[in-house]
Amino acid sequence: MTKVLVLGPVVVALDLPVTASGLAAGLGLDAASHYWADRRTTLAALARRCRRDEFFALGTPAHPEHPVAAGGAYAPTLGTGAYALDLLCTNAAAAGGA
Repeated sequence: MTKVLVLGPVVVALDLPVTASGLAAGLGLDAASHYWADRRTTLAALARRCRRDEFFALGTPAHPEHPVAAGGAYAPTLGTGAYALDLLCTNAAAAGGA
């Protein structure tokens, strides 16, 4: 809903040639790719299929060289392989819909 509220005035202000069906298709593709990528099981399956399990596990305790705190315990991080793969998939889908 937020994207529609932001895109509407931008399309009007810039007089962009956007059709309602094109906007609906683009937003639908965006929603579908985000839904798919946000299910970590689908991303994990993609990583396994591409033989990139180790990349997917980066930054998590499952990775053999996971980040550690001074005491040696797992140190959580925002920069995980799963996060990077999520961005890659959703951005690639968005670029394909452009």
